Amino acid sequence: MIARGSIRDALDRLRPLAAVAADFDAEVRQARRMVEALEAAGGRLVARAETIAGDFGVFDARTVKVTDENWAVVERMAHWQAALGMLAASPITGVGIGNYEAAYPAYALPGWEDPLGHAHNYYLNIAAETGLVGLGAYLALLATAFGLCWWAQRRSVSSFARALAVGTLGALVAQSTHNLFDNLWVHGMWTYAGLLLGMVHAAQGHREKPGGDFD
Repeated sequence: MIARGSIRDALDRLRPLAAVAADFDAEVRQARRMVEALEAAGGRLVARAETIAGDFGVFDARTVKVTDENWAVVERMAHWQAALGMLAASPITGVGIGNYEAAYPAYALPGWEDPLGHAHNYYLNIAAETGLVGLGAYLALLATAFGLCWWAQRRSVSSFARALAVGTLGALVAQSTHNLFDNLWVHGMWTYAGLLLGMVHAAQGHREKPGGDFD
């Protein structure tokens, strides 16, 4: 009687452990399924990235078989080639400010007749329209804006002014990078950029007070 009671008590004490072990096993199985799903998704992502990377780069859009996967890349390259054709035809002054779309039919690659309004690369677009002179002026303007922000974040005497300069610098980096593949100077972006740069310049006269306010 005593032995059976002791065994029963021991089994009762083990039941919670068995329940914990069962829950742990279920969690392990669920975690394993999640890992397998992530591995499968990662494999698909890598395969897609390899496909895009294989098509991206400097290539002749006329020699590439267009698919659903590479269409956007090849389309951009076709417009880049058209812009380069305009620049080659008029390297100093380009085809004229705002004339990319008007000049496009003469430089369009077969199968890519729609001008889309720009070259999907602002640097090539401005070079095609204004030549090396215009491209040089634009790059000088960008360099001045970057220089202002860099100087301000190093010389500012207040944390607000430094934060404003760093934020504006980050915005310029993002915008300049995006413009390698599109034209982001739309919907008043010039105005926003000008306001930010003006604020960076004006903030150089601000000094923090002990309470965190500014003069």
